[in-house]
Amino acid sequence: WVGSGGMYFVVPMEHRLRLEPRHFSPMIRHTLKDKLRKEVEGKPSRRYGFVVNVLDVKGLELTPGKLDDGTGQAVFVLKYKALVFCPYEGQVLDAIVTEVVNGGLGVVAEAGPWTIFVARNNMPDDFVFDQATESWRSVDQLYKIEVSSTVRLRVSGTDPQRCSGTGSMRGDFLGVV
Repeated sequence: WVGSGGMYFVVPMEHRLRLEPRHFSPMIRHTLKDKLRKEVEGKPSRRYGFVVNVLDVKGLELTPGKLDDGTGQAVFVLKYKALVFCPYEGQVLDAIVTEVVNGGLGVVAEAGPWTIFVARNNMPDDFVFDQATESWRSVDQLYKIEVSSTVRLRVSGTDPQRCSGTGSMRGDFLGVV
């Protein structure tokens, strides 16, 4: 992992690229690197979460391309390292509330590219849903969770392929920041 938060990881990855014959030239490595970045950066991977950046393209392992007889394209398998954002179960992180789910069913919050749903049974114990303002309020009326609120939550489930998960705001130091 990278950094103290432990939600950024450098992982070895592999990607299959198709290249049209018009790109066969002495610059083919450069073309493949550019195409790799365009295809994977800023997108979720099936296994590791959100690909922030392709790293180590200088050390890019390039297999000989295989021609596809039907299209004339060459298929390359590229091995590289990538920086990915992938919170894990049990991790505590800060997020911004983007939606208070209708009827007090919970809230949806975003932490970077990840969307995290916190169901009403995982909201702080001392918070109740306020129908009039469509927000969650502390019983003492001092704190409020609404759209744009910053909250601290504990990740309870993840789906790296969809960059989404579930969370809880129950526990010490969790809830409104």
